[in-house]
This record gives sequence, structure tokens and C-alpha cells, in this order.
Amino acid sequence: MPRLTLNRWSVAAFNEAYFRKGAAIAGKSFLNGVDGYFFPLDAVRDWNRIYGREGLLQHQCVLPMETAHDTLAEILERIARHGNASFLAVLKKLGPSSAGLISFPREGFTLALDFALKENIFSFLDEIDGLVRTAGGRIYLAKDACQSRTTFEAGYSNLQKFQEIRRQIGAPARITSRLSERLGI
Repeated sequence: MPRLTLNRWSVAAFNEAYFRKGAAIAGKSFLNGVDGYFFPLDAVRDWNRIYGREGLLQHQCVLPMETAHDTLAEILERIARHGNASFLAVLKKLGPSSAGLISFPREGFTLALDFALKENIFSFLDEIDGLVRTAGGRIYLAKDACQSRTTFEAGYSNLQKFQEIRRQIGAPARITSRLSERLGI
């Protein structure tokens, strides 16, 4: 699929059609299958190619209620200023934190973004991660490709307890990954 597939006009047309579809079914009840609800893009063949041959990088953060408004505005401002448009963005309000030691959800707003994989994306995301860190937020490990150890440690307050449990059961010697090595898990 050519990179030209995504541009301001195609995205505007898609957003208009999506809005109209939502407006047409507003207030009506219907059943949606699990796959269609959780994985809507999988219905589009080779959807990941829409960003070009290099593919995409997903980034998701969660921000506390107290800092979310200003931080989200700053993130969007930086995206616009740097020209790193995300053609797919999802903003959701999350409820209370989970009891998991390094669980992602916490009360606040989560923003998920897809970016075309291009030369400056890693330094740009480091800048975004700095905003998230300063705001008291965290990055979703399942979508993490580049957060720093500093950002990770700042976002997960139960990390030391989790690391101690891993040491007690001998996990570091038995199971590892590039992510765990990069973040010191």
C-alpha cells in the first residue's frame, strides 16, 4: 500500500464517514463481536502497511486526572509542531488503578497514538515521554519500543517490589527480553 494513502484529505474523509456512521447508530443497541470490538483494524487487510513500508510505532501513555488536560494539550502541540502526525489516536478515561505491581491502568486519561516509523521518531517520543514523566504518568509496556529506564522507573512506583520478587524466584537468570534488559526489570 503506498504511503500516499494517508494524507490530510483521506484522513478527513475517513473521520467524516466514521462520524456519520456513529451518528446513524447513536442510541441504538446492537451486538458487536469481541474481535470487531477490540481489534477493528484487523478487518482491514495489511492495515499496518498504511504507514508505508517501514511500518509504524505505537505509543500509549496514561496521565493522572490532575495533569492530563495540560499535558495532553502539550503533547498535541508538539505533534503538530514536529510534523509527526498520528493518523490514529484513541483517548480514553480510565478508572481506578489495578493491584498489579507493574500494571498500566490508573485513574486518568490514556492516549494511544500510531506514528509512521521514520528517522526522527525515537528522539521525538523521548521528548513526549519526558512530558509524561513530568506529569506523573507512565508508558504502556505492551506498546513500548523506546522509553528510557528513567521514564519507566518514574512511572511504576511498585517496580522495586516487582524486581525483588523476580530475584527471589530466580527469574532474571531464567527469563529475559530486550525490553527487560533495556528497562532493568
